[in-house]
Amino acid sequence: MMFLRGLSYMPKFVTPPEEVNWEELIEMDKKYFLRPISTAKEYSPLPIARTEGPYLVTSEDVKILDFMSVLHCANAGAYHPKIAQAIKEYADYFGYLYEGGFLEQMRPKVCKFLIEEAFKGDMARVGFGNSGSEAVEYALMIARVYTGRPYVVTRWYDYHGWTAGAVANTIIPYLRDLAIKPTKPGEVPEIKTPVGGILPYTAIAPPPYCYRCPIGHTYPDCKDRKGMLACINALKELILAYQPYVAAVITEVVQGSCGVFAPPPEYNPQLRQITKELGVLWIDDEVICGFGRTGPWFGYQNWDIKPDIVTFAKGITSSHIPVGGVAVSPEIAKWFDERKWWHASTFASHPLGMAAAYATLTVYKEEKLIPDHAKKIGKRLEDGLKGIEDRHKSVGNVSGMGLIWGIELVKNKETKEPILPQDRFYFWHEEGVKIPSKVVAVKCIERRLLVSTFAANNITLMPSLVVTEDDVDKAIDILDKAIEEVDKMI
Repeated sequence: MMFLRGLSYMPKFVTPPEEVNWEELIEMDKKYFLRPISTAKEYSPLPIARTEGPYLVTSEDVKILDFMSVLHCANAGAYHPKIAQAIKEYADYFGYLYEGGFLEQMRPKVCKFLIEEAFKGDMARVGFGNSGSEAVEYALMIARVYTGRPYVVTRWYDYHGWTAGAVANTIIPYLRDLAIKPTKPGEVPEIKTPVGGILPYTAIAPPPYCYRCPIGHTYPDCKDRKGMLACINALKELILAYQPYVAAVITEVVQGSCGVFAPPPEYNPQLRQITKELGVLWIDDEVICGFGRTGPWFGYQNWDIKPDIVTFAKGITSSHIPVGGVAVSPEIAKWFDERKWWHASTFASHPLGMAAAYATLTVYKEEKLIPDHAKKIGKRLEDGLKGIEDRHKSVGNVSGMGLIWGIELVKNKETKEPILPQDRFYFWHEEGVKIPSKVVAVKCIERRLLVSTFAANNITLMPSLVVTEDDVDKAIDILDKAIEEVDKMI
């Protein structure tokens, strides 16, 4: 059989949106799709005809301003014409190629750009996978193989993915057990966090959640005589308790799932100091924080520090095609250069993924989205959110940096009493309960703004880097009015 390229008589697989029978598709989807999160009865998908930059366009041609980057991942928008064009062009040359022993033209360009321009030489080699969860699995394997030690230290409220090793290091009470035990509507699972996590060899440290310090301190009075934070000292004691068996500490530089809270400015430098002193690797999970989300290319670059291993995904292709990966320090790279390691993935370094990645990295650079626009828009968003915090009695805390922000809703600003219990996904509550984050989300969507609301009392905002100052001002205005509804509830 001959395979010819660019045939004019090839069959059409995509129906123009205006010709789609959306009601029929919804019924097909409900009947055959194994849904995430909701029950079959609850499932009601919103039909989207297309995406345009930071907008979702519904089947009724309504444009929704997306301030959650769909799932905190479309950093250059959910559709960018240059990225789409690169995929189309390369699809005329490749459907697939295995990464082991074969080379196409895109992967070397992506690797060089990442190491020299994005990481600025801090890392030495990169490897690829297909998602953030897989990137974390890759990083955990590298840490354990390189050190010969089994334990990894994670933190409460960190999110690192859904696969077995990644979810063992995801310590969010209202998320974690759902990975291994689904619940029925209104049912609240018993929160279990054994010392060993879901899998063995996981230890759990307190997070830098200063608004509700889990170990009972108040920032900045929590510092010792040397200026070390209480949560850093607790982390140090935990590592020492498990030594000499700790391979790595894995963290997000800004904790960003089901509520966002940025650490105090000393935290990440002190984390790096402690891990170096104790001879433990630092895995910096940049799946969310990478590619301009906090301003620079990677979140750790906000401080004068360097991780040992970095994970990335989401923003590397603006999620036009699934790609994830890891980057390792020169020391780790040299160690693996001298050894054979059987680690391979069927779809890693997929040619179309590499084309999407190279196009996306080029867009970030040529359109000056990173760091210039990201920092400018991030400041605009921060100023608007701080104004909301001042104006509303139900807003207890606003935290974040760059283009990753969280709003925590409370019943009482003085006591910080939450409106609903903290260990809840919003859909765990019985019918009839007013869920503050859902109240805000509904009011926002009525005015064509999409925000992220996984937890009952928290609103998460992660717009793409292509939003404008006018987009930010519009979103702040809509949020401002939506939160008035929660003010009335308390």
